[in-house]
Amino acid sequence: MPGVGAPPSAWRHPDAVLFDNGPLVTHPGGGAGGADASALQTALGMDSYGFSNSAGGSIRVADDFTVTGGGWLISTITFFGYQTGSSTTSTFTALNLRIWDGRPDLATSSVVWGDTTTNRLAGSAWSNIYRVLDTAMTNTDRPLMALEATVNTFLPAGTYWLDWQAAGTLASGPWVAPVSIVGQTTTGNAWQYTTADGWLALEDGGTATPQGLPFIIEGLADCSNPADVPWLAVSQTTGSNGAGTNTPLAVSFDSTGLAAGTYNARLCVMSNDPDPGPGNGTSLVIVPVEMIVVEDEIIHTVTASVGTPSGTIAPPSQTVADGATATFTLTPDSGFEIDFVGGTCPAGTLAGNLYTTGPITADCEVVANFRPEAGPGPSVLEIPTLGPAGGALLGLLLAGLGLGTLRRRRA
Repeated sequence: MPGVGAPPSAWRHPDAVLFDNGPLVTHPGGGAGGADASALQTALGMDSYGFSNSAGGSIRVADDFTVTGGGWLISTITFFGYQTGSSTTSTFTALNLRIWDGRPDLATSSVVWGDTTTNRLAGSAWSNIYRVLDTAMTNTDRPLMALEATVNTFLPAGTYWLDWQAAGTLASGPWVAPVSIVGQTTTGNAWQYTTADGWLALEDGGTATPQGLPFIIEGLADCSNPADVPWLAVSQTTGSNGAGTNTPLAVSFDSTGLAAGTYNARLCVMSNDPDPGPGNGTSLVIVPVEMIVVEDEIIHTVTASVGTPSGTIAPPSQTVADGATATFTLTPDSGFEIDFVGGTCPAGTLAGNLYTTGPITADCEVVANFRPEAGPGPSVLEIPTLGPAGGALLGLLLAGLGLGTLRRRRA
């Protein structure tokens, strides 16, 4: 079976599921490093850590589930397994899966979906659970991995059986840990297939009691109670087609008045077509619909002008998102320099000839002000008192040098 891409770094238990076949964790937070523990209860006489479902050994395991209401559109099924001696990085590479309309060992049962060759493994990651003995709770030899299989098929109401097997890179297993409940030795009705014995009930080796296998089914529930969806419209709700023809339908969305968030619905399509769709086997087809509403971005306009000339400010205006800043370039005319920047925008900073406003929360204006460049200040020269002729001569000399102020003192 072909391999899969890089696994996710961590697995999180789904918030909402269609079906959960039983618990694995017996001691939340009771494992190594505060991880969860799934304890084999040797105190009750049990002795099976897990059961093989090795693809390399042609071994399979099976368990049942019941679809309720008007049927389920199953997107994924998550299984759990381990290879003894692995780290918390998943070593799983493949998983194949079948869905039966009855127990796999019965001649009256048929496969309704899946096969024994297609790799359905979408990804795998450590489940934050260790499989341990109740006498060695912090052992880390058997980290349990969550294996997510892609299904994407519709099943009408009824009881079904899953059978699956897995492959990994280590020599051990793969193994599946059974449903584990503190104080209970009987946890389900799973079966196991081997080439030597065929299908047999799955039992603990120490107590010979039936065991269940954990798995989680995710997807969309039934269409048994359809209702209008106010934000969703379909161009046509009834109609007919001739043999071999089709009619495109337009689906439109209206988010008016809706708060930001994700909105989900299902289009339930009923048909009397004897072949309504590949893999459905039913007159009902469920089409999942999702609409994501986001807040409109608030935009403000910042305009720029010159208060006292002479010079320019650029750009003349710009738009910025709420809470952002705006930057302008101030260029004085020859003989002028920047005086100050004013206006109605939040006060900012001037660095050289670049002015950056404070965070903008409304439309506002930046006003650049310029002033003439400052010349050199007047010079002061103190000289001793001179005679009339000397004073006149000195005055001419000072005028020629451009010295502006004469202060006399007595010699």
